[in-house]
Amino acid sequence: MKLVETQGDAVFCGLDPAFEGMKSLLDQIIAYTRFLTFELSPPVLSELGFCAGMDWLAERYSTKGGFRVVVSVSEDAARPPEGIAMVVFRCAMELVANITKHAGASLAEIRVHSEGDKLILEVSDDGAGFDPESRLRELGRENKFGLLSVMERAKSLGGDMRIESGLGRGTKVILSIPAWRAVG
Repeated sequence: MKLVETQGDAVFCGLDPAFEGMKSLLDQIIAYTRFLTFELSPPVLSELGFCAGMDWLAERYSTKGGFRVVVSVSEDAARPPEGIAMVVFRCAMELVANITKHAGASLAEIRVHSEGDKLILEVSDDGAGFDPESRLRELGRENKFGLLSVMERAKSLGGDMRIESGLGRGTKVILSIPAWRAVG
């Protein structure tokens, strides 16, 4: 708003080209900030609920990622507490983003269900696969933190992450969140 207020002075002083450049840059910064805000906390989860949020995620990556994404949320896991819902949603989003970047998959599946007192998130694909042990060792050295952040998010809720993968066999990442009904 202050920039627009000074527009007349900029034209009067012959600074109109510089002013237009600043204005364009600010417009880009505002658009990018809105994009990042949406990426960090998509409103669909808080406005429509966990199941609708997971469906939105599948639809978004089916369009954006170039592969089909299928979601299933069992009835007993459909209403996790808000804090857990956000962590599970963000982990699923990161894992599907990794599939987009690295797997060369034609199909990804997101499955959320419960086993006893544990909430389970499984994200699998039919892509290239990898050696989980060597890959996890390399991630920190390469400053790539997607899988590590998923692992840390699970740990923050007392959970864990397991990776089942092999070259040419696709990948399945399984998060287990204990005592999830009591948390949140």
